Amino acid sequence: DQNPGTKEEPFRHIQKYADIAQPGDVCFVREGVYRETVRPKNSGQSGDPILYVAYPGEKVTLSGTEPVEGKWTKYKGSIYQIKLDVECRQLFVDGEMMIEARWPNMRMDQIWERSCWAASDVGSVYGKMVDADLAETDVDWTGAIATLNIAHQFSTWTRRVTKHEKGSDYFEYPKDFGKLSGTIGHSSAFEDDFYYLSGKLGALDIPTEWFYDEETQTLYLWAPDGKNPEKHRVEVKVRDRGFEVKDRDEIHLIGFNFIVKNRFAMRW
Repeated sequence: DQNPGTKEEPFRHIQKYADIAQPGDVCFVREGVYRETVRPKNSGQSGDPILYVAYPGEKVTLSGTEPVEGKWTKYKGSIYQIKLDVECRQLFVDGEMMIEARWPNMRMDQIWERSCWAASDVGSVYGKMVDADLAETDVDWTGAIATLNIAHQFSTWTRRVTKHEKGSDYFEYPKDFGKLSGTIGHSSAFEDDFYYLSGKLGALDIPTEWFYDEETQTLYLWAPDGKNPEKHRVEVKVRDRGFEVKDRDEIHLIGFNFIVKNRFAMRW
């Protein structure tokens, strides 16, 4: 970044250009992956925008991820573990998004399928989910995250499981949904609902799943091929945005690829 910013001696980071760009300037960005959030210091003007342009014929990607580097060790079976000092909320292997360990299991191409949610049974009421299949999981789900599509089913909530025992067919969750209980006049409204559970290492049981233990700062992964993740490019999402343009005008982005908070790369 101490370079003059010419074609022969370019800046290293896009942000360096964004700090000095004036109306009418054009920043050509050469091919590569840029792991930064660019925040333009100045606005362009109508008729004289500030342009950020991927160099013609070259692929420029702004990524919200950072590589997971270090030595992976086997936890058990095909599951490997590594210490990770950043919070993991989204994980990619060779550019493909992996699935946070959950029950019931789900492939990424099933993301909108209701069949990948568990169904409540008779006896479910506000604050208590009954499901005979739950007893077959051989996991104590106390402390897990329950994603709940319940009652009127117009909304979905997440709550911690407050009570469950391995082999039990029900779990309890806090009854703190505001006016929800008052809008439901009968308990049977909770007997045709859907949910899934996550946030437990015990849920990690198929390829492409991962789990991050915040307390021990340990990441667990079952790679798609079941091999040591060191043989793959593993990345964790750490940034939500590639460009953050707030209170700025006439900033034009042309030809960029973005890998940010969702599962797709986007091109502008």
